[in-house]
Amino acid sequence: MTLLSKQQDAAGAIEQLMALSGTTHHLHNGMCLLDTTTGRTVIDVDVQQVTMREFTRAEAAEYVKRFEPFDTAGSYRMEDAAAMLPGTGFVIEVVGEDDSGVLGVPLPMLARMVTRLAEVLDH
Repeated sequence: MTLLSKQQDAAGAIEQLMALSGTTHHLHNGMCLLDTTTGRTVIDVDVQQVTMREFTRAEAAEYVKRFEPFDTAGSYRMEDAAAMLPGTGFVIEVVGEDDSGVLGVPLPMLARMVTRLAEVLDH
């Protein structure tokens, strides 16, 4: 298993992208909600399966130069595809509850967690 991380420079981002080219990987988002008054917590994990198309080193280098994806694990952002030529985005499929788990905070899971924490506090 390879851990995806935020890269500090273009060379690292390109290498990470090339490792993902033509593969499927899993993104795990773990969250914990804490009620600071009672100390009660709700913990959950969202998993998204992301398939990337096969792309060239030149495409990866151009992407990194244009979008500077140094603030994201994996060195890519799904939302960048909207600014790319049609059919040139790297992500070709996401399998999971909701794309928000790839974009950032998995919103359906967060909503369930808030509901569960409220239910725990009501009892």
